[in-house]
Amino acid sequence: MERIKAQNEERENLATAALTWICHSERPLHVDELCHALAVEIGETDFDEENVPSINILLDWFSTTRFRHSGFGVQIRIDAS
Repeated sequence: MERIKAQNEERENLATAALTWICHSERPLHVDELCHALAVEIGETDFDEENVPSINILLDWFSTTRFRHSGFGVQIRIDAS
């Protein structure tokens, strides 16, 4: 979490939200599903496509982040196809 908090606020918020979705999902999420989940705004009744983060942003973040906590029991697999 220290590495996440050391990033700029926007990336910190995105990373925290992504990890929350990943940890609490009932099944593994595809990257595009995670992107759409991250675009949901609490309290809004309409879905705004402009809020969907780029898959490349998530791929970049996950490819440069190391999870060192031994209790992190979520497997992150990225399929860029």
